[in-house]
Amino acid sequence: MLNSKCKISNFILGLTLIEILVSITIFSTVIGIITNITLDMIRAEAITASNQVALDNGRFILQRIAKAVRVSVIKTSDVENNIDSTIIKMDHPRRGTVEYFLDGDSRIVERIGEDPATDSFLDSSSVTVETFKFNIKGADDGLDYLQPQVTIIIKLKPPKAKNQELPSINIQTTLSQRCLDKSSSCQAI
Repeated sequence: MLNSKCKISNFILGLTLIEILVSITIFSTVIGIITNITLDMIRAEAITASNQVALDNGRFILQRIAKAVRVSVIKTSDVENNIDSTIIKMDHPRRGTVEYFLDGDSRIVERIGEDPATDSFLDSSSVTVETFKFNIKGADDGLDYLQPQVTIIIKLKPPKAKNQELPSINIQTTLSQRCLDKSSSCQAI
C-alpha cells in the first residue's frame, strides 16, 4: 500500500512531453502577439512624429506669413477673378517689400526687398512642400471695396517614417489685413 501511494504521487507531479509542448506553444504565441503589438506601437509613434514635424513646419509658415499679411498692403498683381497665385508680394511697414513663394527645390522662400541675397527658407529641409498657393480677394487698391483677404493653401509631405511613405498633409487658413479704414495709409501706393 505504501508503494502504490509513492507511484501515484510520482505520476501526479511529473509532466508529459505533450503537456510541455502545449505550454511552450501557448507561451510562444503570447510572446509573438506581444512583440507584434510592441512593433506596431513603435511604427505608429514614428509615423506620428513624422507627421508632427510636417504640422509644426506648416504652423510656423502660416504664422510667419500671417503676421506679415495683417500689417502689410497686398501688392500681388495677378489676383483677377480670384485665381490662385503662387507668389504673394506685400508692402510691409517696417521691412519694405516682402515676397513669399515656392522655389524650385520645393522650399518656401521669404524675400525682403527685391534682393535674392535676403532669401530665407521658412520650412525645414526634411519636409517637402508640394503645393503653396494664395487666393487673394480685395487687393485691387480698393476698387471693389472689399477688405483684403488672403487664403493660404499648403500641401506638405512629411519625412519618411521607418522607410514608409506617408500621405501629404493639407493646411489652409484665411486671414485679412488689420487696417480697416480705406482713407488710412493701408492703401497700396
